[in-house]
Amino acid sequence: MTIIKQMNDYKNIILAEKENMLFIVITMIVVSVSCIRAINTTSIEEIFMNSKNKFMNDLFKLLFILVILFPKNLFLAIDNIYILLGLGALIEAYIEQVVFRKKEERIKKNTRSALKLKRYYKDRQLQITLRRIMYSMPIITILLREMGHYGSLIVCALATSVFEVAILVVSMPELIIKKSTNYYKNGQDRIFIYKSLDNNTFLCGDSEDISDATKYTIKSFNELRKEQILHLKYKKLSKAEIKDLRKELKSNK
Repeated sequence: MTIIKQMNDYKNIILAEKENMLFIVITMIVVSVSCIRAINTTSIEEIFMNSKNKFMNDLFKLLFILVILFPKNLFLAIDNIYILLGLGALIEAYIEQVVFRKKEERIKKNTRSALKLKRYYKDRQLQITLRRIMYSMPIITILLREMGHYGSLIVCALATSVFEVAILVVSMPELIIKKSTNYYKNGQDRIFIYKSLDNNTFLCGDSEDISDATKYTIKSFNELRKEQILHLKYKKLSKAEIKDLRKELKSNK
């Protein structure tokens, strides 16, 4: 009943502000189009964006994430029973993450198969971290509402969602700062293109991850346009492939 009452209150506010509805509708359309454009931007397009356009693109991506998280935090926080369900899910996710971390730590070799399996375990841990954050936020929303100092459930859910986006950006920067997947060949070496430094120069390096590169190269736009830019695609491992990789590692012990 509380959520229905709050929705009716907001409906009354909207009806009282009819003269502003056109502005609100136009603003929502512009923001929606910008968010859709941002999440559909390709990696090669992002490389050639200037710093201002890149910032706005990332901003609209975060806004899109916020729009997705808000209803999740709102509707799961309607009933306090979610606290028990959420805590149970958090415990299960924690145990699962510990298991994958142990599996990753057992891999001591640096063979191609070992590195593939390590990446799989790291990706799974990243996914579980995302789940843990998402499970915990409705619980925080309920606690804020029960404390009674932070306004309505809608306000609490919005505040929690903004906080959740901030946590995701800090703890999982891969959501915004992704590894480079675009590269050109220098002999047999892959040189990955990271970002535009200005309208005419680009930072490149010898690793997909900018932090792991051992050498960096500055390329001008005119130099880069002469190169054949290739795209690195990551193939998700199937259950059968994971099973084969585990068998291969065991047989090589």
